[in-house]
Amino acid sequence: MATNETEIADFYRQLSLLVKSNLPLPESIYQLAANFDKPDFKQVLFSISQGTSRGQPLSEAMRQFPDYFQPFHVRMIECGEKSGTLSEILNEIAYMSRMNHQLVSMVKGIALYPVFTMSFSFILFFLILRLVVPQFAQIFSELLEGEKLPPLTALIVNLSSLSIRYEIAILSFFLVSISFLIWLFGNRSPSSQKAFLKIIRIIPLSGNIFKNLQMSRFCSMWAVFMEQKLSMVYAFEAISEIIEESKLSASLKNISRGCSEGRDVVECLRNEEIISDLVVLTVKNVPENRRPEELKNLAQMYRERTIAAINKAGLAWDACLIIMLSVVVGNIIIGLFTPLIAIIHKLGG
Repeated sequence: MATNETEIADFYRQLSLLVKSNLPLPESIYQLAANFDKPDFKQVLFSISQGTSRGQPLSEAMRQFPDYFQPFHVRMIECGEKSGTLSEILNEIAYMSRMNHQLVSMVKGIALYPVFTMSFSFILFFLILRLVVPQFAQIFSELLEGEKLPPLTALIVNLSSLSIRYEIAILSFFLVSISFLIWLFGNRSPSSQKAFLKIIRIIPLSGNIFKNLQMSRFCSMWAVFMEQKLSMVYAFEAISEIIEESKLSASLKNISRGCSEGRDVVECLRNEEIISDLVVLTVKNVPENRRPEELKNLAQMYRERTIAAINKAGLAWDACLIIMLSVVVGNIIIGLFTPLIAIIHKLGG
């Protein structure tokens, strides 16, 4: 069984504690590897332990196993190594991994109903086109005696002909899609969750989910760097290399550049539209010694907003699906029964 993200998050959390206790990194990883049950992950950790014992940085050793350690996490660890905040970064990654797993599970739960409904509807519509429409087409051909069908009816009849002609290809595509969905929804490995998030990202009405998620990550990481008294220039530059969202990353680079030129951080933040006004106001009005705590509170708030955005998107997806199915069913009914009215008039006349 593949290692899932929760188990990897546990590894990050335990490693954070061992690093904080000043246990040598190779020994820490070796001890953790010995306690894991999954043979695949155990072997990966043994390899990383050996690499770090030879002087290889942890981030470099982890980068060799992208199926287990996300590039985003590896970049964070690399920043932690350079800034001396490895323990704090590992702890933050553990928290973010668990949060990410919860969000993915939540999105999967919300998306499961629309996906099931669409799959069932696909089967139903295919059966209608394959079995029912040909019967109507034969009736129209016999009773209308070559009269031209209404455009909507002709479209449905043509779709029926195509479904019969390409039946094997359509069924093969459906089976492949179902297999992929089973893997996507049933697999808890980091690779499947990453693929799932990529798909969700391109679905309409999901923008706020990732906007709030990225802002949460930004606030959380900035708080970690701020607690370690690292310079604003370094903090923003480091976070820009970690953040996956390109626009936010570019804005953070601009802020880092502005701070290096001696400009006020509040001014730099305000000049970037993608940075939330709440972040700007917090940094402006909160005393410096309380900023890390308030940034963590903001991170939690954005996590809650992410959850709210997921629920809102789920409702919107359900509504769109209902409307789409209603339109399709309505058009099929209208398309098939409109010629019947003409046939009834013809027989009655």
